[in-house]
Amino acid sequence: MRVSCEHKEKIIELRKSGVQFQEISEQTGISYNTIKSICYRNGAYRQNVVSMKKQMETDRLTMTSKEVAAKYNRTIRSVNQATQDSPLKDKFKFPAGKKPKPTKVKKEKVISEKPKRILKKIDKQPAGVKEDLLQKMNKGEIKLLKGETVFKTKVHDVTKQRQISLRDPKNTVIFVKMSDTRSDEEIRNQFINR
Repeated sequence: MRVSCEHKEKIIELRKSGVQFQEISEQTGISYNTIKSICYRNGAYRQNVVSMKKQMETDRLTMTSKEVAAKYNRTIRSVNQATQDSPLKDKFKFPAGKKPKPTKVKKEKVISEKPKRILKKIDKQPAGVKEDLLQKMNKGEIKLLKGETVFKTKVHDVTKQRQISLRDPKNTVIFVKMSDTRSDEEIRNQFINR
């Protein structure tokens, strides 16, 4: 949607007078994001924040943060954040029965030299693994814990066995001795019917 120059001028004027984006959107019928971008392009994105903060600080001398928030159509939290670094903070008005929180004095960090860490060599040797094997370990190998052993892997010897696919979704393969005279189909059926 294209916004006319007259609308743009009205939006900028409203924004500079202190009206919020949402209120301008409701008054003009133009979307919230369009109003934000128009104000941003024309230097009216943020109201004069410094002067508003100073006004809030002077108002806080005679009003509570809740009253100031109502006056400027802001939240209490935003008023407190805007005035938190004020030099007049000790003179602000607070509701009856509430006292201001004492200001914390920031401690300066003293940077001292930390003692150098001395790395101790561990004399314990992992159980089941020789020290020379530890140094020669490759990626993917593991250290054995106490009482663990490694079993030898059975190797498929082509001269002694033949492989038969079961043709199932898991692609299971079984190995049978070469001396077995049954056909592949008979072996498959017998294995499946077990």
